[in-house]
Amino acid sequence: MIKSELLDKIEKGPYGPKSKEYFKKSLDIESLSNVYFSLNEFPPVITKGKNALVWDLDGKEYIDLASGFSVHNVGHCHPEVVKAIKAQSDNLLQWCAMPNELRLQYSTKLVEISPGRSKKKVHLLTSGGEAVEFACSLARSYKSKPLIMAFQGCYHGVTGGIINATTHPPFRASNPFLQNIGFVHVPYAYCYRCQFGREYPDCGMFCTDYIEGLLNNPQAGLSKLAAIIVEPMLGASGYIIPPTEFLTELRRITESHDLVLIVDEIQTGGCRSGKMWACEYSNIEPDIMTVAKSIGGGLPISAVIGKDVIMDSVGISGSMSTFGGTPLSCAAGLASIKVMETEKLAEKAEKSGKYLISRLNELAKKHRLIGNVNGRGLFIGVELVRDRKSKEPAGEENIVLQTECQKRGLLYERGGFYGNIVKFMPSLNISTELIDKAIYILDQALTVTEGKK
Repeated sequence: MIKSELLDKIEKGPYGPKSKEYFKKSLDIESLSNVYFSLNEFPPVITKGKNALVWDLDGKEYIDLASGFSVHNVGHCHPEVVKAIKAQSDNLLQWCAMPNELRLQYSTKLVEISPGRSKKKVHLLTSGGEAVEFACSLARSYKSKPLIMAFQGCYHGVTGGIINATTHPPFRASNPFLQNIGFVHVPYAYCYRCQFGREYPDCGMFCTDYIEGLLNNPQAGLSKLAAIIVEPMLGASGYIIPPTEFLTELRRITESHDLVLIVDEIQTGGCRSGKMWACEYSNIEPDIMTVAKSIGGGLPISAVIGKDVIMDSVGISGSMSTFGGTPLSCAAGLASIKVMETEKLAEKAEKSGKYLISRLNELAKKHRLIGNVNGRGLFIGVELVRDRKSKEPAGEENIVLQTECQKRGLLYERGGFYGNIVKFMPSLNISTELIDKAIYILDQALTVTEGKK
């Protein structure tokens, strides 16, 4: 999209005067490659946040059902997190990924709350992409094999190496030199749109049988496979929830074929699913787990948590990050995890998620656009379709709906294989009153959208 088209869109968009002026200036300074216009037709300029609410440059209030891509699980600017950040700011902000007391405290806490009983170690980095890059390097080094199996629809980051694992189209389209080096992709357990034409549970988990069939086939080209990497619930591609047996079977398969199982909990962790980690629903222990986003309380930090024998396999100087595990981020992260535990946010997410899903199912009886509602905790996807029988995706309608919701003070992120999924990931302490208000706005916006299409 060229600058003149964006300027016209901004001028006609649901912005206040200060927000319009901001975007006009930003188009002269910021690269047009910024992703926000692909996630939201008219992204607001947010300047303040509190719990599950945010305010834009013109003072307009919104219910935030995106929470910074699932970063603000404890809510925007939680007092305990802010207190920890302020206190640490007086002492030490950064120490170039070198030893510091908070680094050890934070790593110890991550091991304590990680799933399973194996002896584990932690490697701290800055972003989720960095964490997945290192996790894949670990698996390859440990197995001395180059290939990793990932899933269609996955999002594991967009940095140089891991972009080959990510299949989310907007990010791959911007890289003309992408060669898919080092990764092979197979279908995810997307039951609403099963690529094998099966119906759960009568399918007998055909998708995992398919994977095992590939591994048993000497002509499948997978003799150099080191690991399988999986999101417990798909994130960028639409908040798709697989059966709990999916991860259970993947754990069995990786053990049977001597592969490393990497579980990417970057968006699903931090109590969002109704448990601290989404993989706990399947009662499995990953060999390696990547975490980020909500574990920093709003500041950038990520971690690779893995079995010690794997973590030590690369030896000294395996990886580092200038801002990995800074004292400031560790202080915010420790405070965030404490809030998750003391305020029982996993239990709150499970309860609020069930309530929100029930309200969405009520809307589905009224609005023909809603084809499917699925979720776990406060990780919820609403799939929009033009026809429930054919399941034709309603991607363009989702753009209209998102804009109508924004006009009325409700923010959400679009996603899905076809851009037709409404993704709900609010702060885990969102009140029932705000959920009801969000449903009221969504109801109005759906009525308008269905009238336009």
